[in-house]
This record gives sequence, structure tokens and C-alpha cells, in this order.
Amino acid sequence: MKMRAMLGVLAVGTAIFCAQTARGAEVSGVVRNQSGEPVVGALVKLKNVTRGVAVTVISREGGRYQALDLLPGEHTVQGVGAGLQSRIAEITVEASRPVAHDVALTA
Repeated sequence: MKMRAMLGVLAVGTAIFCAQTARGAEVSGVVRNQSGEPVVGALVKLKNVTRGVAVTVISREGGRYQALDLLPGEHTVQGVGAGLQSRIAEITVEASRPVAHDVALTA
């Protein structure tokens, strides 16, 4: 009987933990330099404000970047590349809605 109760508590605790750490949010965009040209190889850092979890991705062909499976919520976004960097932007992401966010690098 005690074992069943413990397993029930464990199952409920696991379900709550999984619900709190749901992922699936997506952000994508294009990294551009001061001239508006795409920047390949730039780093784009997205950081969840609440949890402090950061993800860094690299822009590819056409300056495009894509960050998948993010925690939903408020994030900061900053790009760095080609000796330039962007301002820190704040965005909100949800699991059900991909967000488009371009990054403008400046001196």
C-alpha cells in the first residue's frame, strides 16, 4: 500500500515537473550588418529571463538562424559577429507560435 502511494506521488510530481519545463518555443530570423547584408557565422544568444537558461545558435546561409525547443516565456536576444554586435532585445515566445526576430549588428 505504501509503495502505491509513493508511486502515485512520484507520478504526480513528474507530471508537474514536465508541465513546468515544457519546451517547444521557436525563434528564427536573419542576422544583418550595418549595410543590411546577411551575416553568416554570427552567434545569436537567446536567454530565458525567468530560468536563466541560454541557447546560442549560429547564423547560416543568408544570415538565417533558428533556435528550436526553447522554454516558453520572456527571452533576451543578442547577436555578435563580424566584429559587430546587436542591442539586447526582449521577446516573448510561446510553444504554439513561432516568433520571427531579425538581428541588426552595429559597431
